Amino acid sequence: MEEVLLFDNHSGETKLLEEILIRLGCRVTLADSAHDCVEKIKNASYVLVIFDHSIPGLDVPDFVAKIEEIDLTTPLAMMVTFSSRFYEEKYGCSGIDFLIFKPFGFSQVLGLVAAARKLARRLRGTY
Repeated sequence: MEEVLLFDNHSGETKLLEEILIRLGCRVTLADSAHDCVEKIKNASYVLVIFDHSIPGLDVPDFVAKIEEIDLTTPLAMMVTFSSRFYEEKYGCSGIDFLIFKPFGFSQVLGLVAAARKLARRLRGTY
């Protein structure tokens, strides 16, 4: 069973996303802070890391850079609310692999997990 790391401070969204991921056959690990998330990545392998862009005090480029220092093979998905153009202009080539738009549903999460699995296999050379 593939593991997904989820970092969000909105309990309702976290619970919904966790339930969808479990239905998709993923094991879900929750992180309660950026530091906790980074520490979990140091100690385990994930098929996907999902985090929310709007966590108070989160410096997204710094957070992503810390993750990339540890592991370049785990896809990163950022939960967002505005158009993709806004985030492309704001973060550019910051290492974020996917955007997942709120409100999200089962099919959107299904597509994200499928794409992340494919990318992770390619990055790890395990096609």
